[in-house]
Amino acid sequence: MLNRTNRVMGGLVFGLLIAMAAGPVSAAPIFSADAIYDATGVQGGLVVHLGCGDGTLTATLRASDRYLVRGLDTDAANVAKTRALLHAKRIYGPVSA
Repeated sequence: MLNRTNRVMGGLVFGLLIAMAAGPVSAAPIFSADAIYDATGVQGGLVVHLGCGDGTLTATLRASDRYLVRGLDTDAANVAKTRALLHAKRIYGPVSA
């Protein structure tokens, strides 16, 4: 079992990978949710996606019921796009922005 320090560091690395996966706001995500989870070994928990853009990656980060996903962005228009997408997919709640 991972000790507390390893869990914290793993969470920080995971958060950075998700932030980097967003790439520039106008670009498609660099990584898929599956690639991020495969690379990090994360199997559930709170996922914070920094720079959620249009919400495409944010939505897919909810790989199963084991994940609670929050998308954050400094651009209110991106947050609105993400919320609209999440509502359209009927996953708003477990995934939000």
